[in-house]
Amino acid sequence: MLTSLTLLVLFVVFSALMVNRWMPAMLALPCLGLSVATLVGLHQQLTLGQLEELLTVEVLGKGSVAMARSVVAAIFGGALAQLVTQQGITRALVARAAEYAGDRKAGQGICMLLVVAINFTSLSGVAAILLVGNLVLPILISVGYSPRLAGTLMLFGVALGNLVNPLALQIFMDIFKVDLALCLRLSVPYLALLAVFTLAYLAFQIRRERRFAWASPVETEAAPALPWWALVTPVVPLLLMGPLHLSPLPTMLLSLLYGALATQPRHCLSNLSRALIEGTREVATVIVLFIGLGIALEAFRHPLSEEALGPIVAWLAPQSPVKFILIFTLLAPLATYRGPLTLYGLGSGVAVLLIKSKLLPVSALLAAFLCLGQVQSICDPTCTHTVCVGQIVKESPEALALHSLFWVWTFVLVALSWAVLGQNVLRPI
Repeated sequence: MLTSLTLLVLFVVFSALMVNRWMPAMLALPCLGLSVATLVGLHQQLTLGQLEELLTVEVLGKGSVAMARSVVAAIFGGALAQLVTQQGITRALVARAAEYAGDRKAGQGICMLLVVAINFTSLSGVAAILLVGNLVLPILISVGYSPRLAGTLMLFGVALGNLVNPLALQIFMDIFKVDLALCLRLSVPYLALLAVFTLAYLAFQIRRERRFAWASPVETEAAPALPWWALVTPVVPLLLMGPLHLSPLPTMLLSLLYGALATQPRHCLSNLSRALIEGTREVATVIVLFIGLGIALEAFRHPLSEEALGPIVAWLAPQSPVKFILIFTLLAPLATYRGPLTLYGLGSGVAVLLIKSKLLPVSALLAAFLCLGQVQSICDPTCTHTVCVGQIVKESPEALALHSLFWVWTFVLVALSWAVLGQNVLRPI
């Protein structure tokens, strides 16, 4: 029991380090994994040689490649984001959407929301956020949206796209060891639910805002003349994963090839090479984070960790439908600040322990973390998306997070209820 309590203390310590930004997640996660492995090794009175093997072979060796597929997906995703940016596809989509909506406030909001969601079904990373944000947000502000509403609306759009983003789905597949079909079966209904809540949020805020916030004129480059088949590049991954049932890795690669051929077929190879090089540079931080995440996962997957934390996990796991819905809903804020319910932080270890305990079906845990992921994506002041959008609209990340918290929290309650009652996730598969 003493070992279990010490492991919990380690959770709290590393969580505090990440919350207060004293240590970035890419360093905190591998340090947490090595600390957990060392502690359970000492508790089991392993010899020095056994402890060395545990740390170097089991945790560092296996952990550094545990998220290999997600790393490759991140590289392909970064390359696709660079290609779409360099060829002007995003700029052309935004320009056409703005032209179609005219100066109608609600119409512009819905069109820009749709453009953001479409782009982030395949794009990811800081560069994509900054590109899309600098195109979309000035348009929204110029037609009367307050900076806070415009920024929050974009975060909703990013979250909508991420629910079916190949890279995001690959991360869930790596951690929960499930196939793409199960991920899509759960995530697509949550996308529809979140879209309903987003439109309700937009309608409520438009009626609530009485003032208009007009932006200063922004000089933008003219949208390039691209054929319609080039403009569908961001949604090609959806077509490949949906009707054709391809897994995320070939989906990203084929989408990258399609985008290069659809825009400039004569310069296909040079454009692909540049996109891969620059895309890898853009996602370098994400790659390091995934390596650290894999090290932490392997530490918690080890039987010694399972034995040490098993009693506490068994006590915390909500097995009845009502407890499942209420506990994960009430604890939803723990998906922010790299807390114990976000997969990009301590939640990866919690998820692995819950999976290995077998107290809840994997489908139930996957559904819970898919729903809670929207809290992290929209309401986390430390999330890269929120920070970048806040910088563009000159609003603090905390203000953007609080502006949407009620709506996202309510979405979690409804989505978890649907998961239990409509999708029967608590039934073993």
